[in-house]
Amino acid sequence: MLASDSPAGTGGQDPATLRALDLEQLLATPVTSVKRKEDSLARTAGAVYVITQEELRRFGVTSIPEALRLVPGMNVARVSLTSWAVSARGFNGGFANKLLVMIDGRTVYSPIFGGVHWDSQDAMIEDVDRIEVMRGPGAAMWGANAVNGVVNIITKTSQRTQGTQVTVGTGTQDQALTRIRHGAAAGRHGFYRTYAQHTLRVGDASEDPSLGLARWSFLQGGFRGDWTPTDSDSLTVQGDTYRSGTKTANHLASFKPPYSEVSIDRGEMTGANVMSRWERTHRGGGTTSVQSYFDHYGRESGLINYTVRTLDADLQHRRPLGSRHELVMGAGARSIWDQTRTSRGFSFGESTRQYGLVHFTLQDEVTLRPERLALTGGVRLERNSFTGWSVQPTARLLYTPSKRQTLWAAVSHAVRTPSRGELSLNLLLAVQPGPGGLPVAVQTDGLPSLRNELGNAAELGHRWQWRKRWMFDSTVFYSRTNGAAQLVTGRPTLQYAAGGPYLLAPLSYANGLQVGSSGFESAVRFEAARRWRLAGNYTFLHVKPRSMQAAAGPALDPLAIIHNSSPHQFSVRSEWNPRRRWEFDTAYFWYAGLIPSSYAIGRHQRLDARLGWAMSEFSELSVGVQNLLSPRRIEFPKYIGPAPAPQAPQMYVRMGFRF
Repeated sequence: MLASDSPAGTGGQDPATLRALDLEQLLATPVTSVKRKEDSLARTAGAVYVITQEELRRFGVTSIPEALRLVPGMNVARVSLTSWAVSARGFNGGFANKLLVMIDGRTVYSPIFGGVHWDSQDAMIEDVDRIEVMRGPGAAMWGANAVNGVVNIITKTSQRTQGTQVTVGTGTQDQALTRIRHGAAAGRHGFYRTYAQHTLRVGDASEDPSLGLARWSFLQGGFRGDWTPTDSDSLTVQGDTYRSGTKTANHLASFKPPYSEVSIDRGEMTGANVMSRWERTHRGGGTTSVQSYFDHYGRESGLINYTVRTLDADLQHRRPLGSRHELVMGAGARSIWDQTRTSRGFSFGESTRQYGLVHFTLQDEVTLRPERLALTGGVRLERNSFTGWSVQPTARLLYTPSKRQTLWAAVSHAVRTPSRGELSLNLLLAVQPGPGGLPVAVQTDGLPSLRNELGNAAELGHRWQWRKRWMFDSTVFYSRTNGAAQLVTGRPTLQYAAGGPYLLAPLSYANGLQVGSSGFESAVRFEAARRWRLAGNYTFLHVKPRSMQAAAGPALDPLAIIHNSSPHQFSVRSEWNPRRRWEFDTAYFWYAGLIPSSYAIGRHQRLDARLGWAMSEFSELSVGVQNLLSPRRIEFPKYIGPAPAPQAPQMYVRMGFRF
């Protein structure tokens, strides 16, 4: 992959050396996800990990979920070739609904099911400037559903992506990988870039070899333009369009023995979005920004068919008040229109629906002692069409006894609003043999009266650079979620269909779970030598759920999903430049404490390695292997939807050119 985003050459020096950030520069990395303003990592009162472009390149990632494996406290597992389970601090699942994900401030959280469709949300990796991952509530600044964390994918300005870049690759899984980007000046005050990328991914054989290999084809293109017409004004316009095609094996319920079948599902996901952002810097240091976007998403498959259109507008004004206060005021609105179509086992109570939200934000950052102690208090008042008004406050205390040490504490309250599916989806989950050979159909029914889930969290953190070569970052936390959605059983009834009579066992969602979570997250970076760096993470997570309702059963109840987040996670990464223009990188991951089952094992490990060669100042070759040590392992169970397939070791070769 292409290593540098500057059109100038490196003057014959080692490109890897020039790209590397020392630990002092890393502490100065800009972070915007906590306070919605750019500040250094050293002055951020939150559990934030920043994945840099250098880490993306050296880890050899081709998708955002792969990159999130690098973050302490994140639970990442591949469910199938096309789907991922990604969450922070527990509650992991195929649609983890307490993690808010954004691309340049545009939310990609699905209002239909919650969570993110990772098979149709991507960014050109070379154009990503950084990925900010905030564990813990971020609702005071970003709104509902940011209960356990916020992932903010921030791309480079078009001024930093001038010239032409081409990346091609192949491998045992990503059989065809092509990415092309071109950037140039747009008049005296602006720059632009356009890009296109295509990936063809082929999976391992499913549990039914007769169904063949799963396939995923993703084609995406887009543009970005940045202008600075005056010294105080800036304007950004960007957009993307994409098409994703899948061939997967799906688990489907059947009224005929053995009451379950695996069939081929060919799906197509299409989408497009356009976003504009204007910002003005006022005299005296204040800023005003206006952002709006329109997003269209469509999904068609044998399981579910729907389209969603979203229109969002956001206004934010920041101004200093005297020498000790900085006030942030914001307001915004979002409108969503969806259209659903009945498919096998899926139906919505209303085929079309319009809904949305409005919000108001107020935050004050108070300097209690210059350069040493600061207190930030904020609140977001939000009203949505499903559950009405909610108040989401936070308070953060920052203490910096020196330039290399940061102590912080935070208490926060956040809410998760019910998804459209939880409110009105009827879904046939499973069919099981019953008494006297009578089939028992298990079906979920949406509950229109479902309420918000309420999350409260307390955090303490310490960030410390020691003797220039060491950096430590640790966080302890406790959180409690009240009223988490849970499936509960209803009274079975006798029904009749074309195949004969059967018992219908209804399940419905209820705010019946209380979940306490506590844990410890740590990250260490070490400059072992001038050309050798080490990084390590360890996370401990303890989850204690308590059900206030009669559970629907261990196979279907969210209690089982809670335990799919590993209590113990450990990783260590090495970045070594053995010779000029050569790189050798390895990453080892270890997970323990998962509940053993026929799908996921209680303990597993993974090893990745990459060898890179900068052939010239404008070209690079890399070869790598991924997922060693655990051949043909299923990372995550799946009860409905794409059938889980074992993940085998993978190999890839990639080349990048810039001119």
